[in-house]
Amino acid sequence: MESEIPPGSIIVAVNGQDLQAYLMERVMPYIASSTQHILWNTAVRNVLYGKPETIEEFTIETPVAG
Repeated sequence: MESEIPPGSIIVAVNGQDLQAYLMERVMPYIASSTQHILWNTAVRNVLYGKPETIEEFTIETPVAG
């Protein structure tokens, strides 16, 4: 996997939707949390989980080699 996605890469969108908007609309409503930082932490971790048999498209920004 490292040869395909280099360390330091960042997910910037899911299915063409900005990551922050995607998290707020499709992930966060299903998370119970009493604080915002735990809500965001859990949402970011859970963005990689999805329904079985579904395909999600991630837009990834890779670090500049230099």
